[in-house]
Amino acid sequence: MYQVSLRDIQLSVYLGVYDFEQVEKQTIKVDMDLNFHTMPDGCQSDKLEDVICYAKLNEAMLTAAAQKRYQLIEHLAFSLLQAIKAQLTIPADIRVSVYKRPPLDNVGYAIFTMEQPWQTSF
Repeated sequence: MYQVSLRDIQLSVYLGVYDFEQVEKQTIKVDMDLNFHTMPDGCQSDKLEDVICYAKLNEAMLTAAAQKRYQLIEHLAFSLLQAIKAQLTIPADIRVSVYKRPPLDNVGYAIFTMEQPWQTSF
């Protein structure tokens, strides 16, 4: 298996179904995994152009998070997954988890995870 993961990505986003959640941006966390079907060429070449640049993945997620107001973590996860998918140049399965602190005193995080195999389109 060949995998690149980004953990604890923090994004500032308008997110929530209640009016008070949309008043100011909140920080959410994202975990992302790319599982490659073949070994990335960069494993042998040591060249950035032979791998998926995680700085570009991060920038794509920052842009997706900032482009609109979201009500649901499910929709935000879908938008992030699409932004990541647009950056892929080699076959990889994508997994995105979005963590949000809900407005519930006894719940630490609401988490939604979405996976998309390489050939599947939503």
